Amino acid sequence: MAIVLPASVAQPTEPLLVTGKPGAADVVYLRYLPDHRLQVCFDHWSAGGPSSAPIEYTPGARDELEVAYAALFNGLPSSTPVEFRDLGHSRVIVRWNGKAVLDFEAAIHPGQGGPCVVGLNSVGASSCAERFSGTILDVTRFLPSGLAGK
Repeated sequence: MAIVLPASVAQPTEPLLVTGKPGAADVVYLRYLPDHRLQVCFDHWSAGGPSSAPIEYTPGARDELEVAYAALFNGLPSSTPVEFRDLGHSRVIVRWNGKAVLDFEAAIHPGQGGPCVVGLNSVGASSCAERFSGTILDVTRFLPSGLAGK
C-alpha cells in the first residue's frame, strides 16, 4: 500500500486495513504522536494488539506499507506460507518503507462475513476513527509467492 500522510490530522488514530465484521474483526491502524511521529498498531477485536515503536514521517511524502497476515490469505491456495496458514496462531508482519515494524503471532479473525476494507473503519472498531485522512495512492495484493523475505 502506498500512502501520503497529511500535515495535520483531526483524529489521533486512523484505519489503514480492516478485515472481518463487527465483533470479529482485525484492524491495522495508525496512532499519531507529536512531532510528525506515528505508531503502526494492530487491533484484534476484544483483545487489542501490539503497537510499533515510534516512526518519524514527513507529511506529503510517499510511504510504503506492507501487511501480511492470515485473513489476507483466507481462501488462497496451499502455496500460502506456513506462518500464515493457521488462523489460530498466525504471524502478523507489517513493514513501513521496507523496515519491519511489527512481527508477532496472534489469533486472527478470518475475513468471513466481511471484506477487506482499506482506509475505512467499516466495522466500528473503537480503536480508530471512521476513515484515513491521508491519501491512498496504490493498493496491491501480492500472492503468497510475492512476499519478500518469506
